[in-house]
Amino acid sequence: MGTTDSRVAGQMELALANFLNNVLPSQYFDVAIDESLLRYSGTNSTDSLMEYYGDLQLEVKGLEGPFYNTLAKSLRGSSEVANAAGLGALVIAMILQVVFAAVKVLPGSNVASPMDISPCVLADEKTSGVLDPIQEYLKRQKRFFDDDRQLLLDSEWFERQLSLQLTVLRNSMLVHKQMSSCAVKHWVNGAAFHTQRMLLHTARLRKKIGPGTDGFENAKIAAGNAADSYHRDMVEILKQYREYMKPTFASDLYQHCLHFGYCPGFCAFSTDKRNVLKPKHRFTTVDELLNYIASHHQKFKEVQNYFSNLQTNLNVLANQEGVFKAV
Repeated sequence: MGTTDSRVAGQMELALANFLNNVLPSQYFDVAIDESLLRYSGTNSTDSLMEYYGDLQLEVKGLEGPFYNTLAKSLRGSSEVANAAGLGALVIAMILQVVFAAVKVLPGSNVASPMDISPCVLADEKTSGVLDPIQEYLKRQKRFFDDDRQLLLDSEWFERQLSLQLTVLRNSMLVHKQMSSCAVKHWVNGAAFHTQRMLLHTARLRKKIGPGTDGFENAKIAAGNAADSYHRDMVEILKQYREYMKPTFASDLYQHCLHFGYCPGFCAFSTDKRNVLKPKHRFTTVDELLNYIASHHQKFKEVQNYFSNLQTNLNVLANQEGVFKAV
């Protein structure tokens, strides 16, 4: 291949990457994991919390007195809070958001919400069944953030409720063929929350409360087993989701190409003088294009790698500790 051909090929790859991650309508792959699950689930979750706290402090300049007074009341007079890793980091971030909202009088803010798994407008009962226990669990985690035994009791009870709802939603998609973007998104986020926010948090609490390590080890193993099971389910769910999206995607792509005479960004198809769609370059079928998107789209890759990454970092995540310092 000559220099010119190599340059053209490189430009096509860059254009394709831009199309996949910036141009392609999000409706096709709106199954991304909530940013807070990614931000506060890693091995640096406490650092992420302190960074968020720093952003809030910058936003409340001139309102420091009311902000810190309200924060002290919310933290029950404590300037340090333990369990500030994983779910604990998220819960403290949510408390901070409430405090910030209470004192911020100027409109507009550059600080993102720490948790926003929004319910779909047309969510059915099975989909809502995943979100409901998550919301109630987080409400109780904020209420009892400094009571380890109550946190543990709630974690063990609510993880069973969420596990059941995830099974119901999984079966509705894979067995009863009730597939939708909303269902996939809620299942993916619910499964991620169940492993990262509940099972691993349970392991940390058991280790802290003691005595002995059996409870901790068993909880850690349960989190790893759940991640493995969810990964296998996810592979099948995403496979069937691509089939579900194929007719809509093919129709919209066809109309898009007819309208422009080509597909901006990567020229998968072109039209002749009779407006007949013809394959061009590397993709000869919609299946080929969808398979490429599934393996290269940024959000899709995050979803597909989530549980395998969790298993790789399981021991580090389960042993993670952190302290939030308000001053």
